[in-house]
Amino acid sequence: MRVAPGPRATTLVAAVAALGAAGYLGSVRDDEVRLADARSTLQSGDLQQARDVARQVGGQAEGRAAVLAGGISVVLGDLPGAERDLRTAIERRPSDWRARRDLATVLAVRGDVQGARRQAQRTLRLNPRAVLPPAFQVRVLGR
Repeated sequence: MRVAPGPRATTLVAAVAALGAAGYLGSVRDDEVRLADARSTLQSGDLQQARDVARQVGGQAEGRAAVLAGGISVVLGDLPGAERDLRTAIERRPSDWRARRDLATVLAVRGDVQGARRQAQRTLRLNPRAVLPPAFQVRVLGR
């Protein structure tokens, strides 16, 4: 036999649920603040610091932060780092066609034409209107 909880138990459960939601929302907010910090640091011109901050972002913002870190890595000339960052972004957000497009470009520059072709094809499946550079289309996709 099950007994309905009394008013105190109901209030306690509601309070615990509210605290859990507040903790979760606080965590999400912290991740968004860190991502904003990375973007702000990038705008100030400190690329290395911006990438370091972006790589520390977790939670729901991690995928977007990894795309940012990947782009910064490209500018810094760190193509292995860019590939790592963009793969992290895709792992967190598999339908992010921009991350796949950027990864395809990095792979092509690194000489992995097959990997670049796979990512470009996935990009176009996710977004048929995605624009790939003309030279990329000729060299990698054979168009």
